[in-house]
Amino acid sequence: MQSQPLRPFTDNTPEPALARASIVIPVYNRERMLADCLNSLQPALMAGAEVIVVDDGSTDGSREAAARFRDGLAPNLAARMQLVAQENGGPGAARNTGVASSTRDWIVFVDSDDLWLPWSAETLGDTLAAAGDAVAVFFSTRGFSGTVPGWIRTAPRTSSHPGFFPMRDQMNGLIGSGYFAIRRATFDRLGGFLPKILGGEDTDLFYRLDGQGKVVAIHEPVMVAAREDNADSLTKSMKAVAQGLALLLKRQRAGSYPSPAARPALADALQFWLRSLCNEGYGRTAFTLLAQGGLGVLLAEGRYSAVAKLLLHPALSLIRPANYKFGWGPRLVS
Repeated sequence: MQSQPLRPFTDNTPEPALARASIVIPVYNRERMLADCLNSLQPALMAGAEVIVVDDGSTDGSREAAARFRDGLAPNLAARMQLVAQENGGPGAARNTGVASSTRDWIVFVDSDDLWLPWSAETLGDTLAAAGDAVAVFFSTRGFSGTVPGWIRTAPRTSSHPGFFPMRDQMNGLIGSGYFAIRRATFDRLGGFLPKILGGEDTDLFYRLDGQGKVVAIHEPVMVAAREDNADSLTKSMKAVAQGLALLLKRQRAGSYPSPAARPALADALQFWLRSLCNEGYGRTAFTLLAQGGLGVLLAEGRYSAVAKLLLHPALSLIRPANYKFGWGPRLVS
């Protein structure tokens, strides 16, 4: 991907909005992809953003790759890049470490295998400058495999919403921890990401975010090229899904999500993913999650048909195997 020519700001130029932002990148064994990610962020560095790379106990050369990239920058840009190392604690803990190293007003999260587009820094800077009292900004994303396509920059289109869930309902695309910015004060007030969690820590933070204030969505142009050819094994990814659902159910029972929109959103997620777990051969896990509170959430939200189909899934798989694939499989959550 070719970067557009970069123009540094001078003492006579008004401070760019991105000079109030830190970009936090958690890294675990991404040596081959990290340089591409960092290279795509150079326009943000030029616009005054700080970049904080947190190596989460990598066992490959990720830390060295980040250091080589910083050593190749001009001194003024290298001064805006921090390299932080910690023992492996998971992506949430790594993001928390990155935030703790920042003194900027806005925190922007980027995944180490994804790329920003040549216009992403400018678009985000304009959005932050106009954000007013918004507490978070979510970005549009598009998946890619192999070489980044020659996507065309479209006219900016943003929308403002009273909270996370109204924004989510209007966002057409992925919503995840690598595609948003949040005010540092709001992040601190929420207590950051839950550490030692390998699935669902971003959704947990977003559920808690609702009710904290206005949220902005960037619908156009596409801001993040999300790599799709770096998928983990099916078992590993479904385990993360199952662990995430278990976390959300536990937190819902504990009253961690005061927003009235949280339980319907959790019911939506359960309805989709429990059937997916059954279809992919992890029926034992789906029924475990039902017993751990999933059944109560679905019934409370009137999802009676979904509950009936889930409970009858083993029998339906014998009657209509094309529509109801099923396998008990290993239990992915305790």
